[in-house]
Amino acid sequence: MDVTWKEAALVWLSILWRSLVFCFLAGIIGALISAAIRIIGIMVFDTHDVMGAYRLVPGLILCVPANIMAVKGALKADYSNFMISFVSYNRGVSAQEEFIENNA
Repeated sequence: MDVTWKEAALVWLSILWRSLVFCFLAGIIGALISAAIRIIGIMVFDTHDVMGAYRLVPGLILCVPANIMAVKGALKADYSNFMISFVSYNRGVSAQEEFIENNA
């Protein structure tokens, strides 16, 4: 099957909306982590600028696994007229035999 622009756009949009949602949630969790570090810093070091320019780092770090989850979800999704599948190349076993063996 040849990949059309419509199918590529569907997969891209699937990755995009999942990335936006998951990274938004990761940003909220990162903000809570930064706030906790700042509160601890205020209590321990008596300063308000513990995180400084690095206050966005926890959210950005959490956004990496969130994007991986988004891509994984888009690859596992069932689209209207197609789905994405991976075929492994095992030596000595054809892909069809492996498919039949795994789905028996």
